[in-house]
Amino acid sequence: MENLREHCLFEMEDDKSASKEFEEKMHKSGRTIYFEYMKRVHSECKSRIDESCSSLVLKSQGVDFDKV
Repeated sequence: MENLREHCLFEMEDDKSASKEFEEKMHKSGRTIYFEYMKRVHSECKSRIDESCSSLVLKSQGVDFDKV
């Protein structure tokens, strides 16, 4: 499931309907949401990346877990 979440998050950055929301978040951080998520999820969740930990990381980035 985590691989699917990562893929969907990556694809959402190119999605024209979602890009405005992501563009605003990326402009603030200077990074893409996808790469920031990858960095944070692997440092915070270690080798056990489950739905709960993934959800917390996405929420900390201001991304709605249900949209991903």
